[in-house]
Amino acid sequence: MAIENRPIETIGDVGTISELYGKDLDQGDELLLPYPTSDPARDSDPNQDKFYIQDGSTADVRVSNGTRRVLEPGRHAALLGRGIKGLVTQPIPDVLIACLKDQFDFDPETVEVLPPETYCDVINAEQRRVLTLFPYDRIHKDRCVIDPEKHYRLLSKEWLITGEFPSPESHIMNFDNDLESVITGIRMLLKTPRLVKTLHGLSGDGQKIAREPKDLSAALDFIEAYARYQPLEKIILQDLIPHTINHGIQFYLSKSGTIRLMGVANQVVDREGHYMGGLVNYDENIPAAYTPIIQRAASLCFQAGYFGIVGLDIITDQRDDEPKVIDANLRLTGMTPAYLLKPKLTSTGNSRALLSTEFISHRPLDETLAACRTAMNYNILAVLSALQVDGSRTKVYGVIAGKDEGSLAKNRKRIENCGLVIPGKWEN
Repeated sequence: MAIENRPIETIGDVGTISELYGKDLDQGDELLLPYPTSDPARDSDPNQDKFYIQDGSTADVRVSNGTRRVLEPGRHAALLGRGIKGLVTQPIPDVLIACLKDQFDFDPETVEVLPPETYCDVINAEQRRVLTLFPYDRIHKDRCVIDPEKHYRLLSKEWLITGEFPSPESHIMNFDNDLESVITGIRMLLKTPRLVKTLHGLSGDGQKIAREPKDLSAALDFIEAYARYQPLEKIILQDLIPHTINHGIQFYLSKSGTIRLMGVANQVVDREGHYMGGLVNYDENIPAAYTPIIQRAASLCFQAGYFGIVGLDIITDQRDDEPKVIDANLRLTGMTPAYLLKPKLTSTGNSRALLSTEFISHRPLDETLAACRTAMNYNILAVLSALQVDGSRTKVYGVIAGKDEGSLAKNRKRIENCGLVIPGKWEN
């Protein structure tokens, strides 16, 4: 049966990454959990040859090394399960390991710390085979589970425009033309609200919202900031359309072509389009209109030799009530843990989950985790990862659960009373 005609199944009670990927990975395959960067100031092995990534154009929005090497890898390490080893470049703090053991039966032996200065060399020299969230310039092709060049093409925003998906009107600006021509083209196109996108942005950091022509200067500054340390061959100008729903859909595509839905979330972004987390209703089914979109994406990925997680961001255009695909992420994402937590959270009657990348506590790490202990014991809070960013402040990547919307709101208030708050920009 053609992939585009295959039924969409579910992942059932799968609750770990090892369970999800186990049948498709070879014995000894490992998961490299950090993202690369193209900024040479932040890594000894930056992507500066071909697999460029746009993970923050300026210092004030750039993903910090602590987030890239500790907080974000930790959210997936927590749910590795037994079978697949996770590779990181910074150790998980002991106090957090104890917390993860209590919550998820976490085994620290499933996580190996590689030297941050030479981790790519170690992978190549020891002939390991790794599954990456994003291709690395310095990791040899034969050391990668997924062909890095094909993976990079599928991670490009251009793929959505050329892949026959329903999407907002988009214009590709090619930098083979002289800069003045590009600026003139951008100026013309910014007469209506647009998203200015790079091809390989991370969590909204590769895009700039230009709502009116006066935003042209900021959009050009955004492009120029990236161009200082990496070449930009193309950018995309996409209509900024009014929408009623912003859904994140995630499914797992097996090596044999089976499509298994992981979940759907109402995504939360700030005014500038940066990803903040999402709200999950575990009882919710996907709209029927999404089925052909998922099948089309699965077909193209399968043809390219890709298997694994596929995330699609879909908005509903309020002008015609039609779904439009605005992004695709072929990797473990920020929402992946919320879907894998379904068996754990629903076992105590919860059907709602709120995942935030932005929990803040004005306490050190050990005090923060101690204050949250009761909430974790009652299964209304899952702490996946945490990072002490200074002497008295801690960032937490976590999930609040509730039996319904009202219960979720009450539990969020309980968590706030423990000193763990979500910044007000979540309310935008």
